[in-house]
Amino acid sequence: MNWQRACTMTALQKDRVKVIKGGIAVFLHEDHVFAIDNRCPHMGFPLHMGSLKNGS
Repeated sequence: MNWQRACTMTALQKDRVKVIKGGIAVFLHEDHVFAIDNRCPHMGFPLHMGSLKNGS
């Protein structure tokens, strides 16, 4: 597996989602960067439309 640059750290806002090419949701939470598929595996709902509460 190869690493791919998703975006710059300055493009991320704390606890806000940035959707990048390929439908990947990238977000900064508690000083960690996460990149996941932007679709809920159960409902197919776009995750960037949801919310984050208590780290979940």
